[in-house]
Amino acid sequence: MKTEHILFGLRIVAWAVFLGAIVRTALMIGYIIAIFVFPDNPIKNNAQPSDLAAFQQTHEVEFWMLMSLIIAIALLHIQLWEKIKDALETIKISNPFTVQMATLFEKTAYLLISIWVVSFIGSIYFRQVSKRTEGLEQIIDRISVGMVDGGGFDAGGVYLLNAGIVYIISQIFRRGIEMQQENDLTI
Repeated sequence: MKTEHILFGLRIVAWAVFLGAIVRTALMIGYIIAIFVFPDNPIKNNAQPSDLAAFQQTHEVEFWMLMSLIIAIALLHIQLWEKIKDALETIKISNPFTVQMATLFEKTAYLLISIWVVSFIGSIYFRQVSKRTEGLEQIIDRISVGMVDGGGFDAGGVYLLNAGIVYIISQIFRRGIEMQQENDLTI
């Protein structure tokens, strides 16, 4: 019975984080749009949108590449939390070893790898562009709301490690399914 209560609490947390990821992504996109619609109006937190607009005008390719990578990571986070939310809603304590659960875990592992790859590419690109552009880190930090330092690119390996763990769990679930099927066939 306690496990059901814990799962219920985790479902609520997963929903909250999922909705938070959507809001954060919408804020980032809205901020980028606001910079171009209202280039001279400072936004709260003493941000200077004109800095970003100036960066966009002087380094257009770098600007759009960085913005694309930041938005891609934010969208991947939405997908990640959607998968976690779905897994928590799907799992049944009485029979956890289902093909659907194994597939959800496997897709989550691939999604974590995708986040790591995009973060790794973004972190390398961000370092290269930062060497040539003074003040870029402060400009990007304003956009990547709630993301880690370094322009919002966390390529430290945490996503890769988590992907490996989740993939191993998916394989354990697949083996559990095979064992259940073998057990059902035995008299």
